[in-house]
Amino acid sequence: MIFEAGDFAVILGPSGSGKSTLLNIISGLDNDYEGEVLLSGKPLSKKMLDDYHKNTIGFIFQSFNLVPHMSILENVKMPLYLDKSLSNEARNQRAQSLLDKVGLGPFSKKKPNQLSGGQKQRVAIARALANNPAILFADEPTGALDSKTAHEIMTLLKELAADGKTVIIVTHEETYLNEATKILRLKDGVLDARATDALIKNKKIPVLNEQKKTKSTLSIWAILKLGFKNFMNRKLRNILVAFGTSIGIIAILIALGLGNGVNRVVADLFNNAYSPNQLTAF
Repeated sequence: MIFEAGDFAVILGPSGSGKSTLLNIISGLDNDYEGEVLLSGKPLSKKMLDDYHKNTIGFIFQSFNLVPHMSILENVKMPLYLDKSLSNEARNQRAQSLLDKVGLGPFSKKKPNQLSGGQKQRVAIARALANNPAILFADEPTGALDSKTAHEIMTLLKELAADGKTVIIVTHEETYLNEATKILRLKDGVLDARATDALIKNKKIPVLNEQKKTKSTLSIWAILKLGFKNFMNRKLRNILVAFGTSIGIIAILIALGLGNGVNRVVADLFNNAYSPNQLTAF
């Protein structure tokens, strides 16, 4: 099966058929398999995975995987810290524009636990789009949502495909088959690939362009900044942990000090009372 830019591909099958496993393989999350995954005709080797994850793909998880103590703006900004060329203002603007795109612009300061399931999934989509990936993977993106919210999420994903991104989703719902450009059916780990051109008929498909590769490392400043934000978001707990740890360390030092002091006093007492340089007669 070949996925192209503009595809809205659906991997369909019952629970336990291997849908998520297949998605993990082609997204590079699982590298223990036989065969090859080709990106623009080149094998996706283990050495390329960091660049592949950072520069080429975005992943939307069914369980959202949002950081609960951070605002949704900070959640969307997380992947942008890998791009050292961006200023903090540029990161904020990019994250805010993505939240606006998914309809959550006014909620940027809210925490994930203040949002509904559909809103959390929209935040997850915005985060997956942060580095402007060419390919978007979604593992059961509507599995935990009601039918109305699920339809809104799928409409958003189809719009992204219409914009030229390759969108590949895993689902067990057959509702979306008429809107898919490619359908991959799985049963007991066996693939039956069938293609359809429902969305891309009479439409020229652009070639997938690989983005410029940048190193997938955080700067020291970004690490310190994220660490400080994490500390401040859990300030009371961190202070209590530090206080408890300091009490434990002080107690150990006091016990060691008392033990050493008692040993010295007893040693001096015996040395003075029973000096080897004195002769005692009875």
